[in-house]
Amino acid sequence: MKTRKKMLEGHLNRKELIEVGRKPEKERPRHLSECDDCRMALEFLIRFPVAGQLPLADAPSGWINKAVAIAEQKRTADIITGVLAKLIFDSWTMSEPVGVRGQGAIEHRRLRYEAAGIIFDMRAEQGPGEWHMVARAEGAIKAAPVLLIGKNSHFANADGLYQWSAKRPPRNIRLKSDEGIIKFPELSWKKTRKK
Repeated sequence: MKTRKKMLEGHLNRKELIEVGRKPEKERPRHLSECDDCRMALEFLIRFPVAGQLPLADAPSGWINKAVAIAEQKRTADIITGVLAKLIFDSWTMSEPVGVRGQGAIEHRRLRYEAAGIIFDMRAEQGPGEWHMVARAEGAIKAAPVLLIGKNSHFANADGLYQWSAKRPPRNIRLKSDEGIIKFPELSWKKTRKK
């Protein structure tokens, strides 16, 4: 069995590959045409430039958030605080002026909840075959909480927005943060048309 040192013998190291990557293709050593490993490593370095940067690029923020959430998972029994959110606005419960009534009002919904100094605002739009949702949590939050819809976890993007699509709109929503969990009342998505 070959040792790592023997396997790397004859291969270009990272610094050499970076230097070769800066040169025009015709000035590159012949070794690259003969060595698949070095050629693949050079193609990777050219495609993802790392010269003058940290040896490893940062993972996307969504991946980092997911990894942190997994590492910090707590059993339900360990969570001390739990709050029930209060619905403070639902566009489907408001009566609409005669000129605006119609199918369009049924395909869009806006909900706003309040709990523990946090305002959770969600907009839902029904498209062909699926619902598109955008939500934001604002207020007394140290770090962006994880949005839990059923068994799925959603993380806020750089703008603080949660965005997702699903065949059915959410019925059970929870926000999980270091402070605890905010639970939302179960949602009904059947709108009664008002005359």
